Amino acid sequence: GERLLREIELVAQSHAKELVGAHGGYRWIPEELGFLQGLAVLRLHHNLLSEDQIPRSFWMSPNMQSLAVLDLSDNQLSEIPVLLTQLVHLQVLDLHRNQIDTRSKEIPSELGLLTKLREVNLGENQIFDLPDSTADWRQLEWLDIHDNNICVLPAQCDQWSELQVFIAKGNKIVDLPKAVGGWKKVRRVVLTHCELVEQMPALCGNWTDLEDFDASHNDVPSLPEAFTTNCLNLRKLFLSHNNIKTAAVAGIANLIHLEDLFLAKNQLEKGIPKEFGNLVNLRRVSLACNKMKFLPSEIGEWAKVEEVYLTRNEFTHLPSSVANWKCLRELLCDRCENLTSIPVGLASIKSLSNLDLRETLVELQEDFTKIPPRLPPLYIRVSGVPKASSSSKKK
Repeated sequence: GERLLREIELVAQSHAKELVGAHGGYRWIPEELGFLQGLAVLRLHHNLLSEDQIPRSFWMSPNMQSLAVLDLSDNQLSEIPVLLTQLVHLQVLDLHRNQIDTRSKEIPSELGLLTKLREVNLGENQIFDLPDSTADWRQLEWLDIHDNNICVLPAQCDQWSELQVFIAKGNKIVDLPKAVGGWKKVRRVVLTHCELVEQMPALCGNWTDLEDFDASHNDVPSLPEAFTTNCLNLRKLFLSHNNIKTAAVAGIANLIHLEDLFLAKNQLEKGIPKEFGNLVNLRRVSLACNKMKFLPSEIGEWAKVEEVYLTRNEFTHLPSSVANWKCLRELLCDRCENLTSIPVGLASIKSLSNLDLRETLVELQEDFTKIPPRLPPLYIRVSGVPKASSSSKKK
């Protein structure tokens, strides 16, 4: 505590606007903190603070009305103190990785009074619900509630009309409410491991600024047509480990700005539509673990692709057009047990450094064993010991 008192004294003497007391092992907040004037930023993360060791005088101090940023993450708070709502000018509130458990005490509804909040992080606690009053955070731009037990979002969450980033991975949000259609400025949405089982509401098509969407590790059957028709600014789409069938992915071909497309471990036995050739900006693609029987030749149009993951599928060959992937660095076809051949043209791709053919039936042609010296060398993994191109052997 003495070290924190010294920090407070230094801030008072210099009239600084920010106090950082992170990683100090502090167990309590001294009353002197409430005497500081003009303090805008208070960061006390990675300490041992509990709500019982934060004096009432701190929350009630008129001087603390100037606080815009409060970071009490990585502490030992078991609840959100109702007196925190006295800090009505807060714009950033970080309480992630505490011990907040709403089974013992609910989040106070008064938290909705903090109407100037722009960023809130409540991740890695034991929060089971958000009070409806949080819908009054109408200036909210960033909300992170990852790794809690939240089942539903506030009924009027459409009032978060300024929201740009929503991170909710590791919750139990089985179904998204229609109100999320009000997030017309959202750019990033993360819903991994959320137990989603329903198709998203059609109003997600209002997310026309969306660039990054991750709903992997759920049980999602499809994307709404309005989503793949309107969300044309998408750069990253992660839908691995879901329940999506071939007939449900056709609309993805509209998303021509995609750079990352991950559809591993779905139900794409019938392959992907030839229209996926329209996705000419792709750089990373995963179609692994789908038991796919074939790949359309149109994928050769992915001229910018750098990483392609095709592990555990059932096709017998790759289309010759993949030799057009002149930027390719990694191609993983391991455990494709029916694969008997790959295009010879792959050997001439100078950027290719990792070709994984383990547990396949491919017999390498001479073109792959006599590649001229180059950097980076091409490492070819086959069943047994990995083989290197002649260039790496000479080094």
